[in-house]
Amino acid sequence: MGLKQLLDHHLLDNFKEKRKDIGWDYGIPIPENIDHVKYSFCDTIYKGGIIRLKNHLIGNNKNVAACKRCPAHVKERVEENWKQKLEEKQAPNQVNQVDVFIIDDEELK
Repeated sequence: MGLKQLLDHHLLDNFKEKRKDIGWDYGIPIPENIDHVKYSFCDTIYKGGIIRLKNHLIGNNKNVAACKRCPAHVKERVEENWKQKLEEKQAPNQVNQVDVFIIDDEELK
């Protein structure tokens, strides 16, 4: 393995280590152009990053073709993660309802 290959391999390892999204389990960033991703199941290279990759795997976006080779269990895993992240993103915007009971001194006796 040459120096360039070792460097590329090291950069990919560091990149994947920093990227904790499960989408990176199913795609590889292209060293020459980090916003390009090679998809694991269809070996296609697309521009657009991890969001586009997950849209491709799930098939939930009319602007991104669904992957015909993606196994059902992978699609379910990515879709579940997608929903969970959406809920987490919306959670801070929700107001929790709290019941407050006022007890006066007479009720404490």
